[in-house]
Amino acid sequence: RTFNQPATTMVSAGDGSQCLLMGFKDGMVRILNRQTTGFRLTKVFKPHSSEISKLAISPDGLTLATVAVNGEVFFVDIASGYSPIGFVTLSEGRPSNLCWSLDSQRLLISLASRIIEFVCPKITDYPDESERRTLEIRCESHELVIEPPPLPEVKIEKKNEDERLHEE
Repeated sequence: RTFNQPATTMVSAGDGSQCLLMGFKDGMVRILNRQTTGFRLTKVFKPHSSEISKLAISPDGLTLATVAVNGEVFFVDIASGYSPIGFVTLSEGRPSNLCWSLDSQRLLISLASRIIEFVCPKITDYPDESERRTLEIRCESHELVIEPPPLPEVKIEKKNEDERLHEE
């Protein structure tokens, strides 16, 4: 089987998993399960209107984060069958990468020269579906400051007059 749009990113669903998640240029996510002779398409959903640049599954396997080139970050609850939690939009910059904290509580997203940290939203944070009608959610986040490394100390030795005369 071929898809009508090119895949732009993919990730395995975990250690030893037979599940593969793929993001596509048209904003679609397709989930495939490994079979003896290939893969079987098991789920399709469209969290974005633009190209998906990255996918990441939290270490606990409960949350999927997708990032699109337009700066949208979408959170999906895996445990409930890939139910949408919601999305946030980055204020500026094109996301280049993302990764989860080991405890699955925070998502780091790198932009050109910045890193944004999001507290992972859970579907239980939004029990009233009417609150999620547009799926745009408020999510605690902050920018991490990247400090440049300290400059090496440059020692300038002042030669005394006797040493300079001796060198001449």
